Amino acid sequence: MQQAEAFRDRRYKLMAFMEDDTFLGFISYWEFDTYLYVEHFAVNAELRGKGYGGRMLRTFQQATEKIVLLEIDPIVDSVSEARLRFYKRCGFFENTYPHRHPAYRRGCQPHPLIVLTDKRAITEKEYHKFYIDLSKTVMKEKSTEYDKMLRGEVYDALDPQVLKRLNECKDLCWEYNQIRPTMVKERNRKLHEILGACDEDTFINQPFLCDFGTQIKVGKHFFANFNLVVLDEAYVTFGDNCFVGPNVSIYTACHSTISEERNTGQEWALPVTIGNNCWIGGSVTILPGVTIGDNVTIGAGSVVVKDIPSGSIAVGNPARVVKKIR
Repeated sequence: MQQAEAFRDRRYKLMAFMEDDTFLGFISYWEFDTYLYVEHFAVNAELRGKGYGGRMLRTFQQATEKIVLLEIDPIVDSVSEARLRFYKRCGFFENTYPHRHPAYRRGCQPHPLIVLTDKRAITEKEYHKFYIDLSKTVMKEKSTEYDKMLRGEVYDALDPQVLKRLNECKDLCWEYNQIRPTMVKERNRKLHEILGACDEDTFINQPFLCDFGTQIKVGKHFFANFNLVVLDEAYVTFGDNCFVGPNVSIYTACHSTISEERNTGQEWALPVTIGNNCWIGGSVTILPGVTIGDNVTIGAGSVVVKDIPSGSIAVGNPARVVKKIR
């Protein structure tokens, strides 16, 4: 969005910082109902490294009771590591939702960034609200079928952009599955290309298939056995220390049971969330919209059609809780 157009929107604001007659820098931001989105934060180049940035940011934070939200580049080197440390010293939390900032101009691609918030981390619902505000209000981006898909709205699954991203992920999965099993580091690097969030300990036995990849987030020490299939039209989120048995399928895509509607290619999607310390047994199927709590075991061959509470063992088709554990 051009700067002049932004200033015509009453939600877009600018805070300048002065010390005596010296210009220290500025913060431009958007004010929404529950949060402030910092679009630009700049310190006078002659004053950088002298503590002014931290003072400016803390002054800005103290002036509002709302959450302050901003984005930074992915952590790839010592400079980006230092930037993250700076914001954490200022009380910001790192949110691990897979995030791609919309393209600034036509012909360019969305680019991955990290969302930071002060006061606390935001919920998945709050993140989705931010992404809609960012796309529609800040970037003035027209809603695409892919955006509708991520918002859980009915969308056209045959849309060219959706199909393009689907096929790009197929290529990445094919490349992953062709890597020799003993080449563990190379496999992990490829998983970082496919998944929205993972770490150096993420281990998925080949073959592995997913639809988009970017909507899949796995926590620390994630292990999945052979033939994991994830249809991630909506977000699929795993907590830390999750074990997944062979031949597990996780679905988020939904289709109408009315054949005339189904044949139009119209679909919608519901997210799947799996907590910390979960064991998903072999040949389990998890259906759209399911949330599985922490410390849960799902018995082999089960079909999970509704939420499973924390501290449970669930088995069967449909899966039912048969035992509570601590």
